[in-house]
Amino acid sequence: MAPEVLDAALHQLEAEVVALLAIEDRSDRKGALAVLVQRRRPVLVELMRCRPLELDLYFVRMSAASGLQADVDRVRKHLKAAAAAAALGMTVVDASTPVASQFSFTYQGKKRTLEVPEGWGCNDGGVSELKRTPEGTLTARRAAHAPVVILGTRSELGASTAWMELAWPHNGTWSVHRVSRGVVTSARELTALGKNAGSPINSENAGAMVRWLASLEAANPGLDRGYASTHMGWQGKGTSHFLAGQALIAPEKQRKEIALLIEDDPGLSKLAKACAPKGTMEGWTEVLEHIEASPVAWVALYAAAAAPMLRVLDAPNFIVDIHGSSGHGKTSVLRLAASVWGEPGDGRYLRSWQATVSSIERDAAALTDMPLCLDESNRVPLKDRPQIASALYMLANGSGKGRASIKGTQQVAEWRTVVLSTGEASITSYSEDEGARARCLPLYGSPLRSAEDAEHIRWGTSLHYGHLGPAVVHRLVQMTDDERTALRARFDARVAQLGQAAGSPMARRVCVYVAVLQLTAELLHDGLSVPRPEVDVWSFLAAQVGGGVAAADRPAAALRGLALWALAQPGRLATWGGRRSGEQDIRPLHPAGGAEWIGRIERHEGWRWLALSQGQVTSWLKRENHEPMAVLRAWTDRGWLVKTGPHLGYPTSMPGTLERVRMYRVTREALDLVGATIRAGEGDDE
Repeated sequence: MAPEVLDAALHQLEAEVVALLAIEDRSDRKGALAVLVQRRRPVLVELMRCRPLELDLYFVRMSAASGLQADVDRVRKHLKAAAAAAALGMTVVDASTPVASQFSFTYQGKKRTLEVPEGWGCNDGGVSELKRTPEGTLTARRAAHAPVVILGTRSELGASTAWMELAWPHNGTWSVHRVSRGVVTSARELTALGKNAGSPINSENAGAMVRWLASLEAANPGLDRGYASTHMGWQGKGTSHFLAGQALIAPEKQRKEIALLIEDDPGLSKLAKACAPKGTMEGWTEVLEHIEASPVAWVALYAAAAAPMLRVLDAPNFIVDIHGSSGHGKTSVLRLAASVWGEPGDGRYLRSWQATVSSIERDAAALTDMPLCLDESNRVPLKDRPQIASALYMLANGSGKGRASIKGTQQVAEWRTVVLSTGEASITSYSEDEGARARCLPLYGSPLRSAEDAEHIRWGTSLHYGHLGPAVVHRLVQMTDDERTALRARFDARVAQLGQAAGSPMARRVCVYVAVLQLTAELLHDGLSVPRPEVDVWSFLAAQVGGGVAAADRPAAALRGLALWALAQPGRLATWGGRRSGEQDIRPLHPAGGAEWIGRIERHEGWRWLALSQGQVTSWLKRENHEPMAVLRAWTDRGWLVKTGPHLGYPTSMPGTLERVRMYRVTREALDLVGATIRAGEGDDE
């Protein structure tokens, strides 16, 4: 209160005290004191807080009156406690005033009632922490100026992750926010929630609100509890519950309702809503008439349906790389693949390579066991092309980055998926990582026969979609343990059968993906009545994989290209060793035309090795869009480079110098292996 207000209050109090002391009857004086304190309590509390010495003068005068000593002392103690509480933001509650044991409110048209824990008060005016003083006075310290309640709790099926739904009134309705349990146990995290979500929690009251929420949950064991997940696909550690969008697929006898919690992210919420069926399965099947003779389209279809099979078969992620010239139906085929699960429109289930790595990671983590369809890698600006390599590595390995958020520390996102990618160039051309490249199934060529087929696919899949994927999951969920064991045994046998014909470790890895596709195709055609293709898909795929694996082996392709480039400049390659009997060893000091040496060939016993200048090798690799150090390390790991200790270069004698020059020396066996056999100079030892 303002000083002038307190001055006026003291002046009025003087008159009231004089009138009280003029009362002769003792009981009447006591009654008048009680009325005075009750009527003037707020002012007396403020005077005790701001003008205690002046107020005490009145208490001394009143206590001198006969029979008022005890009453005045009791009033003084009460006002002192109230003044101290007011200084801390508290109010003093009369001991006889009952504290509400329940708080009722209306949420989504239904009345809800929560038990208010002992030591707390909660009403429409906010939350207060109650304490009783030694004198028996009940103090209420305001914790929040609006009620903050718990609507329910959620936990992840088969995991320890848990969430709590908090709500508080905002603009005439209840604002609801779902946070991890870690948030409600930390004053700092709750403060961040108040700052970002507009809750009545701040740095001053966060500690009290941590205590309030813990007490509130303990006092309400009947809170709404259930299961939730932040991703689609298989739930928990098993393969009995699957979320396709908001739709749960699970056995009826074991069914546990699971809510999908991604509504806080508009992009992922849009993706989840796209995973809903439209039209009919029969209408969608009619679209397949336009791909009967298109092996690329059938492989894409099998790949989209195969994603939930990976976890059942314990198979790794892989990428179907559809590439070729524009205008030949790549995007239409990708729309067909996307329609297996949902609405195949741009920005719906069909995603784009023209996005950040973080955005692609969020999509993969949200879909988890459903395919990720990424269109047109060639639309990514040149300056951003390196992020394709990062995304490719991340998608192939099935895990993202660890992060923190206001909802608590997030677990590292993981997924088991099939990625379908389109672009003019092979997606493997953007990455030197052998592991990621070995996860790619390359599909090159015209996916469709005509523009009319592409138009029919676009039109048909806009009317009918989202049926086949859930049907595959229904079939997997219904399998008995014996059927699943038999399926995995068939998968292992198929991988072994295909691997026998594989010519390289990379080709054997690809056999795993082909086996997944073949078992998926059998499930579609035999178990779900999907019509069979008119074309031999597997012969086509074998031919594509054979050429694609060789092209995908970037280190081998780089060595082959480098060797052929060097051999095309014989005048710049120093050559000696392995002289015929009686032949002089002639070593020109400099290449013809004043050029520089690029390396040397050792011709002893035909020839044994090729050594090339480190600078020339690095420059050539960069010109050909290779990452030099990554390629050199790959060559070293394969034993293709002759090393000396920790150095990748090998000291080599060159004409015109007495010093040995450190060069990258490649063995003859390595060049033979990559198809760059050097014929010039062979037979010199005859």
